Amino acid sequence: MVKAYLRYVPQKAFGMIAGSTSNIIYHPDGKHIISACNEFVLIINMKTGDIVKELSAEDKHSEITFITISNSKEILVLVAGYADGDIILWDLNQYEVKARLNGHKAAVTAACFNYNDSLLVSGGADNNIIAWDVLSETSLYK
Repeated sequence: MVKAYLRYVPQKAFGMIAGSTSNIIYHPDGKHIISACNEFVLIINMKTGDIVKELSAEDKHSEITFITISNSKEILVLVAGYADGDIILWDLNQYEVKARLNGHKAAVTAACFNYNDSLLVSGGADNNIIAWDVLSETSLYK
């Protein structure tokens, strides 16, 4: 028996631009929004509705459940939390993966940087809160 799954693909706004389990955030430049659509992160021009950039980790196939962005204006870091508990940090200046953090056993439901972006705190559906050292890519406290 063959299973057929209903999969949505990102399309020009206002088609499928966001998944049902994630949030949407403003880009600090004020001209774009950042949205999670299944396993993709979309950067969308608010004025035209065009998808400017589509980010996807090559080995990730689970759905993004939470996104947030760093406080810094020089080095923009996007945090994408996945349904399988992984966290990927994206460099939004270069559009490449900066780090991968593995520690949650269930979906990531929240994340937040400290004031100087050196620590990241994430919460998950596994009822764990993890403090991460972003520079060394290790968990400090659980």
